[in-house]
Amino acid sequence: IAEGIARLVGPHGAPPLLIAAVGDDLAGRALIDAWRAVGADPRGVRVCAAASTPVVTTVLDHDGEVAASVADTLTAETGVDPSWIASFAADVGRATVCVVDGNCTPDVIDHVVERADRVVGEWANDERKPIVWFEPVSVAKSVRAASSLRRIDYASPNAAECRAMANATRRGRGSNPRPMDASIFEFTSAEAAVAEMRDDVEVLLDAGVGAVVLTLGALGCVLCRGGGGDWRHVPALGDGPPLRSLVGAGDALVAGACAALAAGRDDETAVGVGVALARRAAESDGNVPAGHSLPSLERDAAGTMARVRTMARGRRGAHARRESVTSGCG
Repeated sequence: IAEGIARLVGPHGAPPLLIAAVGDDLAGRALIDAWRAVGADPRGVRVCAAASTPVVTTVLDHDGEVAASVADTLTAETGVDPSWIASFAADVGRATVCVVDGNCTPDVIDHVVERADRVVGEWANDERKPIVWFEPVSVAKSVRAASSLRRIDYASPNAAECRAMANATRRGRGSNPRPMDASIFEFTSAEAAVAEMRDDVEVLLDAGVGAVVLTLGALGCVLCRGGGGDWRHVPALGDGPPLRSLVGAGDALVAGACAALAAGRDDETAVGVGVALARRAAESDGNVPAGHSLPSLERDAAGTMARVRTMARGRRGAHARRESVTSGCG
């Protein structure tokens, strides 16, 4: 996510600051060098002595979907703690957009969103607090933001992550959780997804999340606004070269959307930019597609944006699901 944002806004705006942790090893130094190479600010990267840099190994199936994955993220979780966040409080407070993901521990997420709520120095975002975007990362890690939902402006879960986040909130209220069977989340249309996921999204909106960007793979995503706002379906891009790897497509969506928000685009346009970057990521071998800009992605998304439509929030129905789809948006 961080590299994707840097590639889009780094050359023309304030260098994005990455707050993270790596080991004092070859991989860690390579990542810091790569961060500098895209014009970003590496001050927030903590180098942890006697620790190894987080590594993820992924096996893809013939469709480019993740078939199996093993991740070692211990350094990322232990190296970034509230005291490390506190040392960059002024940067967080002056940010236009602040992205926090589920690799952070609950106390770190709480600390970040609390800092984003405080007025620290001169604001960069027209005297408004930073836009806070939460990317869940996985079902298991999605619930780490449970105590911070009221301070999150945007969250970008897939259906399973959305259900897990809503269930954590339900349990906190003494309500029964809803089923987590994987087959529930195999949708054939955006309407089917909204019918199944409506209650879960509304639980998160009622808990204080400003908007839920429900990612639906090849179906695109649904921008679900709180406060009685419209729910808008943004379709995935259907044209372009064959898909090569779906690893990183969800992260690319967040990177594109957050870069667009930082540049002053409205949230629907921003999600369209994210959808376009997600498609370009799926067409490339690397996790972060290079050679794109906000204007080029907006051109890519023009056809998709013409097909954006308001979704009716009908009753939840089990009849409207089935059939796995190839992911394009995480």
